[in-house]
Amino acid sequence: MKIWHRTLLLLVALATGCAGPQAPRGIDAGAIDFQARHDPVKVFVDGPGSKARGARSGAAAGAGVGVLLGGMLCLAAGPFAVLCAGPALGVAAVSTAAGAVAGAVTAETAAEMAAKQKFLADSFAREPFAERLAARLREGARADAVVAIAPTWRAEVRLVELSTVGSGQDRPFRLRLVGRIELRAASGGEPLFVKDYEVLAKASRRIEDWRSDDGAALRATLAESVDSLAAQMLVDLEQAR
Repeated sequence: MKIWHRTLLLLVALATGCAGPQAPRGIDAGAIDFQARHDPVKVFVDGPGSKARGARSGAAAGAGVGVLLGGMLCLAAGPFAVLCAGPALGVAAVSTAAGAVAGAVTAETAAEMAAKQKFLADSFAREPFAERLAARLREGARADAVVAIAPTWRAEVRLVELSTVGSGQDRPFRLRLVGRIELRAASGGEPLFVKDYEVLAKASRRIEDWRSDDGAALRATLAESVDSLAAQMLVDLEQAR
């Protein structure tokens, strides 16, 4: 099979069968009873977590830059490329050392990461975000309904994970929120459709900025992320109609 043919089949598979679980055909979102489920949300903080790991990460990044610069140096040397091997290795070594120092300096300590994790968990617990998710789904599913429809299905929705993207002392980071929907018949039974959805917030702030005004920016960003999760879920349900 020619490579272009294999590539075409891969693209078709990605566009059709690899987009995750699909809602059963014939679902009417307006006939779904959306209920919030209040399971504990897992909170993860992205980052090396120690000065030693930070140094290793920085050294790896520095080594990559050094090798790239060294390669460019040898490429420019043309026929004298053999003679540039020594200087190129020196560039890589210096970059590795510099990267290690920078990584150790900017890495967050375990205590800093624990404090960030606690702040995120406490701020999240202050607002009924799971209820907001269910409310947004109900509003969106019944926006065009002329008369109320008796529920045929029941969907439990919940938020399962909150994590940060980006790490380092005094560096901005973003928030990643994961929500889950479980669809069943109104009478109960095994789930007919289970799928996780995720949103990566556009806002990127330092921890001090997220903490300011009693965490107002953080809660507002989480509320926006919850609304985006509801919109994603509704798209899947509407496409299954």
